[in-house]
Amino acid sequence: MRVSAGYELGWGTVALEKAATLELALPSDGAVVVYAEGAGSEWQRVGGTVDASTGRITVPVSAAGRYALYREGGASIAPGQRG
Repeated sequence: MRVSAGYELGWGTVALEKAATLELALPSDGAVVVYAEGAGSEWQRVGGTVDASTGRITVPVSAAGRYALYREGGASIAPGQRG
């Protein structure tokens, strides 16, 4: 189940020389992981590292695209659905 609307990442025509770090605030309840919207609008689990002391989750990203937080357990969004 998605717990955030999602974030569109992009950096124009600039190529990344190394992975960037996406850092998001954790919701107040429940375990979450980061998902990325892949081919065919299907969401793929990316993971992430939770820092409970700061209330943040971080994940390295190397591709532009749409990222969102999901409750641990998997995405159940049909292709084309934006939740």
